[in-house]
Amino acid sequence: MMLRVAERFARQIGAEALVTGESLGQVASQTLSNIYVEEETVKIPVLRPLIGVDKEEAVSIAKKIGTYADSILPASACKYAPKSPSTAAKLDRLVEEEKMLDLERLIVQSLNGQRRISLPNEEVP
Repeated sequence: MMLRVAERFARQIGAEALVTGESLGQVASQTLSNIYVEEETVKIPVLRPLIGVDKEEAVSIAKKIGTYADSILPASACKYAPKSPSTAAKLDRLVEEEKMLDLERLIVQSLNGQRRISLPNEEVP
């Protein structure tokens, strides 16, 4: 869902790709099979510059660019998130499960809640 919302936003602002902070295997759900399934849900390229770094290096980078404090905030509750993440998602199962959701409404609702933030030393237009 995050990639779908990000893709819609990217198209609104004219971006040509998404960039994530995922690191392969850093958490249980960041597996090759899950990344494959995620890639199939969007049509925009997804760049993952941290894909091969270990946790300590990712933390160091986050601190350097000023995103660490946000990255350790507790996740807000999502009634659609599973209690245990899948480590081997299947695209056909995802498609079936998503038929029970109003994806368009969820994407629009997410975009309506967006807010502009700035990184340290960045001017906000």
